[in-house]
Amino acid sequence: MYLHGGGWDIGYFDIRDWSAYGLAQGARLAIFAVDCHACPAPLEDCLNACATLRKGEVAKNHSQTRLMVACESAGGKLAAGLCMALRRGAVAGLPGG
Repeated sequence: MYLHGGGWDIGYFDIRDWSAYGLAQGARLAIFAVDCHACPAPLEDCLNACATLRKGEVAKNHSQTRLMVACESAGGKLAAGLCMALRRGAVAGLPGG
């Protein structure tokens, strides 16, 4: 799961997609990029995206149990918030939930 940067208000995936594509090629992994809304919704967007991935609603042939979060810039705060929320059980059926 890739969370783009952009300072919370000027970023959107289309201007950062090269980072996600480069990571996917270098790591030989499938990348699911989250295009977050403006504050205060981004963390909710990330939680919903994570739940969608874990349910296999995006690609059933990819692992729903082995997910990682990659990010840049403002996406780093989202990644930290997402991991903390999951640890606290923010989404039923996910680790900590």
